[in-house]
Amino acid sequence: PYHALRRVARRPDIPQAVRLSIYTALGSATRRDLRLKTLDMALGGRNGVRLQDIMYPVQGVSSDPDGARLAWRWFIQRRRSIIARLKGASVRLLGLVIQLAAGSVPDKGHANAVEAFFQQHPVQGLERSIAQVVESIRTDAKFVVRLEDAMQDEEMKDLLLSFEL
Repeated sequence: PYHALRRVARRPDIPQAVRLSIYTALGSATRRDLRLKTLDMALGGRNGVRLQDIMYPVQGVSSDPDGARLAWRWFIQRRRSIIARLKGASVRLLGLVIQLAAGSVPDKGHANAVEAFFQQHPVQGLERSIAQVVESIRTDAKFVVRLEDAMQDEEMKDLLLSFEL
């Protein structure tokens, strides 16, 4: 299904909205190597996405906890290539990629790591956006801790689990 979806996305007769949904869906692949291929689509090239669509593969991969961690590692490893691809484009596109790759792991240690990374590798024009991503990660991490505490109460746990699909 993964490779079939990629072929469909390359067809010129496919509407743009469908193509963007496919880019996002490819990030849900269960195999790590396919998720990395999906992330690398953001780098352009023969199998890449158009510049204005760069965020969709990253969004798809970062939509679950394992993928979010993978997207952050990918960003760290490919930072120079990502920045080179976005040279001359709006800095907001880079900010969005950073938000998607870094902002989906609700863990205080991750927030500290993201903050430290961008202190060592600042991105001109995105200082405030990066600070907001770090603050959002910290807020989400606090919420996760509160939710985990609430799950210790059996009545609350039953109530919360009753909403599971």
